[in-house]
Amino acid sequence: MALSTMAKTFIATGLAGGIAVTGIVWTGGESVNKIKGNLDNMKQEVTEAVQDNEFLKGQFDSLKNLYSSSVQEANATIDSLTQERNQLLNQVDQLQSDLAAQDGTQEQAEIQAEIDRLESELDKANQQIAELETYAQQADDAATYTAIDQTQYTVDGQAVVDPTIRISEEATAFNSANAEILANENTVKTIEAEFAEKGVTVNIKRVVKFNYMGTDLLAYEVEGDFSALTLGERTSTTYTTAEAIGERGINFVNANGERVHYASNI
Repeated sequence: MALSTMAKTFIATGLAGGIAVTGIVWTGGESVNKIKGNLDNMKQEVTEAVQDNEFLKGQFDSLKNLYSSSVQEANATIDSLTQERNQLLNQVDQLQSDLAAQDGTQEQAEIQAEIDRLESELDKANQQIAELETYAQQADDAATYTAIDQTQYTVDGQAVVDPTIRISEEATAFNSANAEILANENTVKTIEAEFAEKGVTVNIKRVVKFNYMGTDLLAYEVEGDFSALTLGERTSTTYTTAEAIGERGINFVNANGERVHYASNI
């Protein structure tokens, strides 16, 4: 205990058996309360940050849905305008055929006037379609999202370690020494990496007690699909770890306690 947390006042008191020192007063309560207050403030700020993140995520989802709806509407409008433009083209073609078949000057003039009007409408349609396509492309380019580098907001080495996360209480009570060997961080990460090299993604959650055919054993509780492996297939680290705990292999079970793989040393 640091001396700075004590007020050191020594009073020598004469007693029949000698001299007793009294008057030492504990003053660490203020420091404890200050630390607790700081932690409470940090907890509140983290809670607010999480809430802000959830709000922003909701806003992003809403905007994404609105954007999708707008793009669909723009595409539908472009298709509709394109159909109208094609109809105008067909009408112009038909009138030009009619114009060629007419001999009368008055009728030719009327048909030509209608052709000129339709061609003017066709020019407007082409211009509007081009503008809408350009605008839609610009909107799509502007909506491109580049994810932030989340690592710059990660604080390394500051997490409070929970020793119960790797070893269940039953496993500790059953064989704490072997459970500690299995729970070694380097061992766990190496086993996961070795399985990954075999094409199997495994996430070791903790060490648990496992009963197999009436015999209690230690096992790794995992998340992962071992179907790509044959039963008994091992890695170099499962082999050495099984030897270290005096077993013929390492069991892997799911969250329901069912064995999903056995890495045999035999």
